[in-house]
Amino acid sequence: MHAYCTVERERLDYLRYNQENLRVECYQGLIDFLAEEAEHRNLRAGNLFILPKEFIGGPRYMREKYQDAMSIVRKFGRPDLFITFTCNPKWDEIQQQLKPGQDASARPDIVARVFRLKMKHMIDLICKGSIFGKIISYVYVVEFQKRGLPHMHALFWLEEQDRFLTGDQVDRIISAEIPNRSEINLYNIVMTNNIHGRCDANPNALCKSD
Repeated sequence: MHAYCTVERERLDYLRYNQENLRVECYQGLIDFLAEEAEHRNLRAGNLFILPKEFIGGPRYMREKYQDAMSIVRKFGRPDLFITFTCNPKWDEIQQQLKPGQDASARPDIVARVFRLKMKHMIDLICKGSIFGKIISYVYVVEFQKRGLPHMHALFWLEEQDRFLTGDQVDRIISAEIPNRSEINLYNIVMTNNIHGRCDANPNALCKSD
């Protein structure tokens, strides 16, 4: 977190002290309007700095990405797949890089790097491997949970002939059942990550408070 704040501060300082190079004079009309509005409302406007659309996380950057996503919807219609991909701190690639007694939350750099590698691999399986059919477009966003774990929400558009139009087609790719014990790897993954433990076996479970 400290490293992130340091980098973010450096980026903001560069934009602050290089406003002339960013041609902010193009926004002079907007600057005058905001100054008049602040004076009319008896507000202290302070120093106004323009953030370019290339500033990641800025309002203009987010608005541009939103418009890009909406243009995909306008061209291809509703998406066919909505997939959420969540980081697992127990991944071997993460655990092998931790020191004895260290938790994954202590190394967000490792968590983020491993998650990105696995995320890109999953996208390649879907787009290049065509495991669901031919992908004509996709868009995704990565968010971070409060405990620091990243997760991705992705939308995919399929070719017309590969779209899922019936319940049987959907059932072939989506399952809410516990796998057979014969498929030991898949069974262990589901039982470890997708099943809530028995509340009566844990008197300190959060769901039993009050």
